[in-house]
Formats: sequence, structure tokens, C-alpha cells
Amino acid sequence: MSNPRGDMSNPADTRRKAISHGVLDMYTIAKSRDFVGKPNCLKRIFYHILMFWVMRVFFVLSLALGMVHAKSTAQQPLKTTQTDHLQHARELLAKYPLIDTHVDTPQVLRVLSSHPLDMIDKFNTGLPGQFDIPRAREGGLGG
Repeated sequence: MSNPRGDMSNPADTRRKAISHGVLDMYTIAKSRDFVGKPNCLKRIFYHILMFWVMRVFFVLSLALGMVHAKSTAQQPLKTTQTDHLQHARELLAKYPLIDTHVDTPQVLRVLSSHPLDMIDKFNTGLPGQFDIPRAREGGLGG
């Protein structure tokens, strides 16, 4: 009767044939004298299988722990009102004055009069332009 794996009477030849044909499996390795003859070969096989499963379990557990941690520390939306933001803005403007560096106001002063300082009183009552000093000061404009 023919053995499909080859002649098992010479394990070294069987192993060489299996390696060359790419069919080196556990049965062929176990029948080979040079592998089985080494001390603790079954312990090494068991160790590698055990480490494979330990690493898989560790990976799955760390993935699950990471997902639980991410869900528990998710940022919650802030519950503030519009008045809180407005109050904070007014406190900032009181502490740090806002200065408008746009040229509209000096330009309007120059166009209306050749003496711009004489126009300051007219600014307090209103001006044909878009700028209003009392409202600007009330809004926190400092310069």
C-alpha cells in the first residue's frame, strides 16, 4: 500500500520532500527525528499556542477597555446661557479696553470740520455717519 505522504522509513527524506513541496505540516514535523529528538519540543509548541491565544485575549480586552473608557470620558456639551457669555464679554471689555483702529471716525471728523476737536460735542448727540460715541462706550469700545 502506498503512503501519500511518502516513505516514512527515512524521516529526514520525508521532511526534505515536505519542505521542498511546501507541505510541511505538524504530522511531518512530529515524525521527523531531528525535531522530536530535541528536549521540550511539546512544551515549546504548547508555549507558542498559548502565547498566541494570550495575545489575542489581551488585544480584545484592551480594545474593549479602550471603548468603555472613551465612552465614559466623552465630552458633554456645556450648559451655558446667552447671558453668561454676554456677562463674560462685558467683564473682558471692562478689564481690557477694545480699540477701534479703523479710519472711519477720524475721517468723518476731518470731513465735517477743519477743526476736528470742535466736533466732539456733536458726536455726543449723534452724527450723520454710522458711528455713535455713547453707544460705542456703552458697548465697551475703549479707544
